[in-house]
Amino acid sequence: HDALPICSFELPSAPGGAHSVMRVLPSMLVSAAGTTILKLGYCGTKFLSWTYCISPELAVRTINEGQVKRLEGAEYSENGTLMDFQIELVQREHNADKADGLMIISDFARDGFNAVLGCGYSSVTVDAATYGRASETVMIGYSATSPRLSNKELYSYFLRLCTPDSAQATVITDVMQANDWHQFVFLSTSDAYAQGLADYVAKLETERTELQLKGTYQSVEFAADFADREVQKRLWGPAVDRLIQTRAKVWMICVGADLADKIYDFLAAEYEFLFGPGYVRITCETFAMALGLVQGVVQSHPISTMGDFSIEPKSESPVFDAYLERYKASAVDGFSDFCHCSAEDVAAGSCTNPAQSFVANGEGVTGAYMDAMFDAVFAFAQASLNVMKRDASIPAGDIRGRLLLDEILDLEFMGATGAVSFDEYQDNYGGYCVNQADDEFHMTCVWKWMGTLEFVEELKFKPYDGPKTSSGAPSDEPQCTSGSMRVMIDGALQCIECRAGTFSADRNAPSCTPCPAGSVAVADGAEGCTPCAEGSFGYNSTHCQPCDAGAFTDSPGRISCEQCPAGSISTPGSAQCSLCSRGTYTSAKGFSQCLQCAAGFFQSTEGATNCDFCLPGTFSDTVGQPACTECNLANGGTGGVIGVAHRELCVCDPGFYFPCRDDAGSELCALDSGANVTCEPCPSAETGSVKLSGLECVGGHESVHGLNGSVDDLSSVQHAQPVNLAGFMSLVTSPYESWGCRNEQQCTGGLPGVCGPDGRDGSARGCATCVNGMFAVGDGCDVCSGKREWLMVVLPVCFFFAIPLMYNFCNSPVTANVGSMLATSMAFGMIVMILQVFGVFSRVTLRLGSPMKEIMGSLRIFNFDIDLLGAECMLDTSAWWKFVDRCVMPLILCACYVLWWAASRVLPWKDWAVAQTANAVGLLLQALYITMVTITTEPFQCKLQPAGKTSLVGFPDVICGEGDHAGMLALGILFTCMYGVGFFSVALWATIVAPKRSASSADFLVMFRFLFFRFRADRWYWGCALLVRNGILSFVPVMSPDDAQAQIVLFSTVLLVALVAQVALWPWKDYQLNVVDSLLVVLVTTIVSCAAVTAPKSPNENIFTVFMVILFVMALIVAVVPTIYGVYAVLVKGDVKPIEVREDKMQELRDACRILLALDEEESEQLFAQVGPFGRVAMYRFSELLVHEFGVRAGEISWQSSRLTFQGTRHSALRKKADSLETESGMDVRAVPRTVDL
Repeated sequence: HDALPICSFELPSAPGGAHSVMRVLPSMLVSAAGTTILKLGYCGTKFLSWTYCISPELAVRTINEGQVKRLEGAEYSENGTLMDFQIELVQREHNADKADGLMIISDFARDGFNAVLGCGYSSVTVDAATYGRASETVMIGYSATSPRLSNKELYSYFLRLCTPDSAQATVITDVMQANDWHQFVFLSTSDAYAQGLADYVAKLETERTELQLKGTYQSVEFAADFADREVQKRLWGPAVDRLIQTRAKVWMICVGADLADKIYDFLAAEYEFLFGPGYVRITCETFAMALGLVQGVVQSHPISTMGDFSIEPKSESPVFDAYLERYKASAVDGFSDFCHCSAEDVAAGSCTNPAQSFVANGEGVTGAYMDAMFDAVFAFAQASLNVMKRDASIPAGDIRGRLLLDEILDLEFMGATGAVSFDEYQDNYGGYCVNQADDEFHMTCVWKWMGTLEFVEELKFKPYDGPKTSSGAPSDEPQCTSGSMRVMIDGALQCIECRAGTFSADRNAPSCTPCPAGSVAVADGAEGCTPCAEGSFGYNSTHCQPCDAGAFTDSPGRISCEQCPAGSISTPGSAQCSLCSRGTYTSAKGFSQCLQCAAGFFQSTEGATNCDFCLPGTFSDTVGQPACTECNLANGGTGGVIGVAHRELCVCDPGFYFPCRDDAGSELCALDSGANVTCEPCPSAETGSVKLSGLECVGGHESVHGLNGSVDDLSSVQHAQPVNLAGFMSLVTSPYESWGCRNEQQCTGGLPGVCGPDGRDGSARGCATCVNGMFAVGDGCDVCSGKREWLMVVLPVCFFFAIPLMYNFCNSPVTANVGSMLATSMAFGMIVMILQVFGVFSRVTLRLGSPMKEIMGSLRIFNFDIDLLGAECMLDTSAWWKFVDRCVMPLILCACYVLWWAASRVLPWKDWAVAQTANAVGLLLQALYITMVTITTEPFQCKLQPAGKTSLVGFPDVICGEGDHAGMLALGILFTCMYGVGFFSVALWATIVAPKRSASSADFLVMFRFLFFRFRADRWYWGCALLVRNGILSFVPVMSPDDAQAQIVLFSTVLLVALVAQVALWPWKDYQLNVVDSLLVVLVTTIVSCAAVTAPKSPNENIFTVFMVILFVMALIVAVVPTIYGVYAVLVKGDVKPIEVREDKMQELRDACRILLALDEEESEQLFAQVGPFGRVAMYRFSELLVHEFGVRAGEISWQSSRLTFQGTRHSALRKKADSLETESGMDVRAVPRTVDL
């Protein structure tokens, strides 16, 4: 916002010390469908809300329930509830920190609230209202009374129902006039409220010269620990001492309500004489708010407050009386509803806020500005209702900004503050009472003010204004009148008359004061100087000279004239300059004539220094215009162009479009078509925090196809139409519904019906298919020429006749050792499995570059995507039949095995055993498990499209919930249960019962050999674990179809967990295969992680943040627990023993070593031949341990005779050697329990 004098704000990352309490009131909401909700924010102070019950809750509740005063033109239910809308109130509280208000208003503006009540403090409101103007957020004040807020150039979106302090300052000066008081002091804090009141009193002192006021002003800083007496002395003491030296008896005191009792306590304790006879104290309205607290202070000191006058806002209105009764009833029935005292606290007298005091004894205020709060909420509700009644098509969320502000400013109604209306400064004026206190600070209204001061009751006493000594006692010194001075002559005080050119306004003045420049005193004994009149300036002490032409003085007593500022003119002797009228301007000082704004420009204010371009959405075609003509086009204007002079150039704004094409493609888009233009938001859809849009709406106008567009020939120019972004397309029959494609090569963007250049069909959603006579090849299409179609016949035939080879291979003998053939076959299985994993990963929406894109596309063959073989040239290519073909493919392959098994029964070769055939089928299904689950879950993978609907990722032309999707979904559930759940259940059962069934049933091991033969005997369950891993990977694309980044995280997590288990268990029978499998998982995980940089933005960023925090905490726990245990073990136990040395295991080791030492070379070779790969690796590592850890070398071990305890072995060589040792040593090995199987 260029026009703001403040261009940036420093907002804290957190609300600082603010009481950032947000309360959404359920009682304000209505659950009935269709009820309009208006969002009203409340920026209040904890002090006013908690201590004085200044809360909008009661006002909102009263208006929603139709109590006290009903909205004009509103509909209410039988029980009095407002039917047109309900107000949703959200409360935020702030301290005196200005950043709090900025944070609250920015939050409300960001969340689209209709308006904001507040803020509570003037100091906070000043900066908040500046931001309110920048964000066009309407702020309705109820307690911020600073005169600064009447400046509408800075705070144009702020209005208030409470009376500004300019009126309170007028009341104070009127009281001074009524009592003939002239000299006074003003003691205040430096905050915006108190300082603003002091500044305005000083302004009136200068302007109301007839009062002959002379004030001394002193302000002090506020401290958080102000209750401390030493802090009071440090902050207030010097200021009070300086004011005492003026000898003024009238003291004006203005501080915040939370300091009222503290300043009185300080003055009564340290300056008791200020409460003596002759002294008068005038306090601002905050003391009326803190009445109960000040009364407590007065009662604790031996002082009299008969000289106290307090200014209090006072309303005289039947609406206020009714609302006051409602307030009392609510306070008695349940204080906690809108105050922070319970009914029990009120009854017990322990709740000391003024509202409780009022309910208890009728004295004091019920919470200052309660009447302004009610009128603020009522004005918001009435204005919003007026907008709804005038135009029902306006959404509730759009009743804000300038629309709402202008509607409120036009209101006039009888409210709680009286007759409500707004002046040119957007202020409303109520009334005041000037109260006089008795000795216990109980107040009586003696003057009322409604523009003028009206005496209503006799004063309790007439304050004595005679001179006092510093102690407050009367003096015997001579009393000099004003116009003279009291000086010491010959040892005695005497009164001397002031000479001409000097004056004294006070009695007993110590000296006469020279007339200030700009005023004159023509005789001796002057009580004051006469200022030069307006339009003239002080030439000397006896003569005032008129201003020259082009200059002016707007106040008396000026010492020179000022030139008229730019935007105004003047004549000689002018007291003020005349502003240039609207539509005209002057750009420099001293102009005598105003210039007219040129065409295409306007000026809406008087006194302008330049003219503004017609803003986007407006135009003007004549000179001297005070305003440009609106295009009257919702969401439209001039396409962002300023200075437009033709109505025909009113078009849609960027981000909007005119839907001028119907389903048949006919167009009414030309600017001269005469169509009723309506601008719609650019079509899009939202998922989480991400907005999906496949169309670009540039707004404005464009050339009609084939013509050179010019604004001089409107028939050659049309409203700009949305175009598809790269990677998206739209159908000719529905040009405003955008559908995503696999990538930007398939859909290059542009006009409706346009796909990539290689034969994609523009009549299919997402360019999912090729045109007739072509088949899909990568991202493009190729002509059906028979080059690939033969594979559709050859590959099935080859597979069918290769089944006997696969049968014999998978049923070959199994040994403990892993031969080259077996190792090769297992490695090949790993390759197939990894490629299937990549096939699943190819279903994730990524923006891969070449050649990775082509590689991932070719891996779709593992999902039985037979389109790559040219199936579209031979078979039905509809999505339904493609999905059916893929689902039944595993059944067809299994049926081929069954056919060969049946053929073996009649053909002259060895019959195929049922168990071995089942093993071959199981191996096939295990190899295809990822593919089967991936295929059957495709109907569940629905991805949100910019058109607002979802379509299948694998079949972009199928809309979820429509057409073939229901049948595909049912078929997917059936085959998922058959393949994914059924096959896994059988494998899980076999894994669980294997330890028992393997010993009792030979057919069991043969039938489920495919599940166990590749793994170590003690890791027989790893085949089932691989199914779990692969099944989860197959389901990942279904879990979050719209969030590729989440899918990548899930992929990586599953792979990493499987890798940890793989490394921990080392399950493969061959040692090298474990290394290869681990390395493959690491590489796949790395590739998946690298793909994250090509993934679209995640709509679930908050969930990712929570997930990262959880992982971080888990990492800390994993790292910290061992450390804590180690420290505990060292400090408490004195040592760390991670592995306990067991004597029985040591004895077994010694016995095994003796047996091994007794083996000869032939027996050793026989033993190593019988041990499997992992046994040999274990022996090698044991040998290396002896060499590296203990320094043992061959030939260094000697046989030591000792008792041999051998507990059995399954190896014949060891058994034979044990028997030999038994004979030699005379031991009975058979007597030893055979519990350990070495």
